Amino acid sequence: MGSSSGNRLPLVTLFVAILMLAGFVLPAGGPEGADLASEFAREEAQEFFHRHPDVTLTARARELLGAKYVDQILGDEASSPRRRAAVPPRLRARRQQQFDVLTDKADQTRSAADSAWHYGVNAGDRVSRDFFAYGFFHSEVITFAISLLFFLVAGIGLEGAWGSLVFVAFCALALFAPALVHATWAGEGGIPFSGASGLLAALLAAYGLRGWGGRLVLPGWILLPLWLFAEYVIVREVWFDRVEGLPLLAHAAGFGVGVLGASAVALLGLEDRLARRADTTRSASNPVLALAARAVAEGQLDAAWSALSNAAAEEPQDDEVARAWWALACEQGRAREAVHVILPRMAEELRGGDGEAAIDDWFEIVHHAPETEVEARITTRLAEALIDRGDSAAAREALRRAVEDSQGLTTALAQRVVRSARELDPELA
Repeated sequence: MGSSSGNRLPLVTLFVAILMLAGFVLPAGGPEGADLASEFAREEAQEFFHRHPDVTLTARARELLGAKYVDQILGDEASSPRRRAAVPPRLRARRQQQFDVLTDKADQTRSAADSAWHYGVNAGDRVSRDFFAYGFFHSEVITFAISLLFFLVAGIGLEGAWGSLVFVAFCALALFAPALVHATWAGEGGIPFSGASGLLAALLAAYGLRGWGGRLVLPGWILLPLWLFAEYVIVREVWFDRVEGLPLLAHAAGFGVGVLGASAVALLGLEDRLARRADTTRSASNPVLALAARAVAEGQLDAAWSALSNAAAEEPQDDEVARAWWALACEQGRAREAVHVILPRMAEELRGGDGEAAIDDWFEIVHHAPETEVEARITTRLAEALIDRGDSAAAREALRRAVEDSQGLTTALAQRVVRSARELDPELA
């Protein structure tokens, strides 16, 4: 099956991308001056901690004050030659209470000013809104850019294959499950779980499974490691010596949703059903096919040709119209006039891993329009598919045509041609 069998326009993917953009651009909805109030509250807490570094810090308080700031204060305190006098327990308790009030205030003002904190999911969180809204809010530009890029790539591929209804249900579950796991089992953390990383974990796991064997344009085995590197090394700055504070359970839940979702779609045959329904709808919605068939039956070949050629020009994405015109062109000895509609479809079949269909198209082109010039990138892939099929003679012809395309034969393609030639006959290379 090709890379897409559902809607032509990935509406759900685009809608979610717009929500992510809006969540990044729009403020949290707090009162006017929320940013200033948040910064002032943070500075108050920092000043108190600077004067009393012996207070107890929670992970959240550490994040509010700034991890680097806290480490600097504690480092200066440890290296200071003078010793602080022992603090009586009652005074220590009062200071701790004052510090907790200041950090609570800093937390509240930060949540009012920062969308990612306002809608983020915390341990023990039971705000139902947050379990879906958190995925659309990102605190950093780099986080937003990476999330949007990977979501668009994986979302367009999966929605095209599964259809919008299945895809929107999958996205809803992929948002909810990681948030629920994080709120239920994650320990106390400094930063609320926000952003699309849980959704992306599910999408990329499903994308990798669905695309196994080359059924999607960008292989999942490339996309998933790239995202893991971007998420953990670039965004979260994780190295082997520092792995604390990571939403590992949430991401594991996302991966689980992705694996289960892709497996369920495959076992239930939802993708095949969607493809059949799309083909039926497309055929029924275009009356030109019936008109052309009637014209051919009545011997009015020129009328059939005119109807199909005009329809192919008006709707170049309609596969059945294009193939009907190509079949008529082959029958009438006019394949050269219609070969341009079959070439991009053959290339798409090769990209989607459907080598047999591409080979069938290639044989028709060679038989009915042998003088057609085909790009080296297509003939190189055809040669590889023909070698896998065991058709050495046809593979040699495809390689010969690839070499003849001097302008399109890049260095990378030339290397592939050499490898294919060696597979056919070591003496050729």
